[in-house]
Amino acid sequence: MGERGAIACRVAGPALLLWRHADALAAALDAYPQASAHLQPAFEDAALAALARGDCHAALVTQEAVAQRGADWPASWQCTALGSMRMLLAAGRVHALARGVPAASASVPCRMQDVLPHAFASPAHSLLCGEERGRHADGWRGVAGRSIRYWSDDAQLLLGYVQSGRALAYLPDFAVRAHGLLQLELAGSVDCSEQVLLVWDGALAAQWLREVARQLPLASMIESN
Repeated sequence: MGERGAIACRVAGPALLLWRHADALAAALDAYPQASAHLQPAFEDAALAALARGDCHAALVTQEAVAQRGADWPASWQCTALGSMRMLLAAGRVHALARGVPAASASVPCRMQDVLPHAFASPAHSLLCGEERGRHADGWRGVAGRSIRYWSDDAQLLLGYVQSGRALAYLPDFAVRAHGLLQLELAGSVDCSEQVLLVWDGALAAQWLREVARQLPLASMIESN
């Protein structure tokens, strides 16, 4: 049916990854004016299970989730790399650590001893796989203890605490940029990044899905810049 096909594209994945790639997915579908995008929030294992059942056309997951599947990985499944998602320590523009920083500055060097006295906001479960990971659920790899005052598994609530200046949080780079937050640059010991993949079944994929998989990496790169 070509460009006039009434495609209903269904993609499952963690809400954080859907948020990150929603605009790029829409751009990749622009060649099909009658297409619709159905984004289904699901943790990584559930998203891959939905793909296996045929409940979605593709799943958004991290490289780590793919590696954990091991021998259970179907031979016909394809992976399209969509780039990395880096976690950054973020502060709101009204936070004490942002005082004196020019509004045009996107980041500022900061020492760990300056950061630790301040309250943090964090999820208790991984926002990608859903596992309960307590104080390291956001991917924080710093060896020094943090004071986590606000707990929520909702990324929008975490953003709210940061924007209000109540707390610092370890957030994805795209969210920090989109909301004009200030990145606190710390030593590499707390750096964390995830490689994001679009997973789809090559044995069942229609031509439009193959084209979307081809266009999505470029659209994601443009959107991130």
